[in-house]
Amino acid sequence: MVSPAETEAVRARTRHTRLVRIPITAEAQDIGNTHEGPPLFVAALNMMNVQGYLYFARKVLPLIQACDAQFSLDVAGSVNRYFLPSAGIQPKGYVDSLADLYRHAAFSI
Repeated sequence: MVSPAETEAVRARTRHTRLVRIPITAEAQDIGNTHEGPPLFVAALNMMNVQGYLYFARKVLPLIQACDAQFSLDVAGSVNRYFLPSAGIQPKGYVDSLADLYRHAAFSI
């Protein structure tokens, strides 16, 4: 369940259902960001992430590179399995911990 109201609505209408409420947001953590590395896109392999990746690579990246030819985006996660590396996109693939990537990222998209 996403919200307390949803959890209670289901609980009121069921008898033998075990409910677990999982919030859709997480609190921000201070990990001491240095902002020294390239921007970061973390993406598991699902259609929304694939669409975001392709839109960024085809529409946004060329506009950024027209202003900053040195721009580079790190991409972490399983979405990399289906795309070839290209100028301005650095595939990181699966990583055990995202903390270091987030810690050094200029920003995350």
